[in-house]
Amino acid sequence: MFETWVSSRCGFLFPCVTSSLGKSRPPRCFGLLPHCGNRWPGRGGILSHGALAESHSSAFENFLSGGARITRGAQHLWEEILRPGDLAIDATCGNGLDTLKLAEILGRKGALYGFDIQRAAIKRTKTLLSDSPFKYSFTDNEGISSSNGPPVRLFHKCHSQIGQLFGDGEAKLVCFNLGYLPSGDKEILTNVETTLQAIEASLNVVAPGGLISVMSYVGHYGGMAECEAVRGLLRGLPASTWVTMESRVLNKVNAPVLSIAWKKKKV
Repeated sequence: MFETWVSSRCGFLFPCVTSSLGKSRPPRCFGLLPHCGNRWPGRGGILSHGALAESHSSAFENFLSGGARITRGAQHLWEEILRPGDLAIDATCGNGLDTLKLAEILGRKGALYGFDIQRAAIKRTKTLLSDSPFKYSFTDNEGISSSNGPPVRLFHKCHSQIGQLFGDGEAKLVCFNLGYLPSGDKEILTNVETTLQAIEASLNVVAPGGLISVMSYVGHYGGMAECEAVRGLLRGLPASTWVTMESRVLNKVNAPVLSIAWKKKKV
């Protein structure tokens, strides 16, 4: 067997193992761009290198021409990480868009929890989930799906309390979307102190093979300081246990920054 490098659907280069029979095994991509996974076109999932590159170019070009939205890149990562039956935590519900996306990924067998310090955000999230195809009905802040979504519970609490409500290794994903509530009071913001407390708690709550995803916005007051604090925390994690990365569009003013921390699986 020998190894060559081919382009994944997200534009990064990944190893493609080729057997002595000449059959290539496509790489699995954990990049920050459009979803790659192992769902490859072609007979039996086997493609020639030329066909592989041709099939990927349009997806990557579409991602770039669409503005290279890092928020969508984050959701693609969640799709890679989460499996049926997993538990996910949306640490900043906001308008509920990420919460709904997580419900779609998890399906009926999963479990979904959301946090927000603003009552308006909890209300918007409830409304979005209730109006979605899942048609959630809520008793207080606990949602029971009438369709194919996971059970949902929303906490009108600061995300710094994550460690008080979940045990070690209980979640497969904890995601953060920092800043202020869109179309809400811009004076109410996430802040360095509670954000770091929440991420530090998530380091224990996330199971091996799980992910912490943090979207930072730098255009508002305090946003850059919060982003730098997140970067400093993730940079200091031991490489023996964690893989940490960062992604952003460089030539766009005040582009958001996606920071991730993946907990290595125990061997």
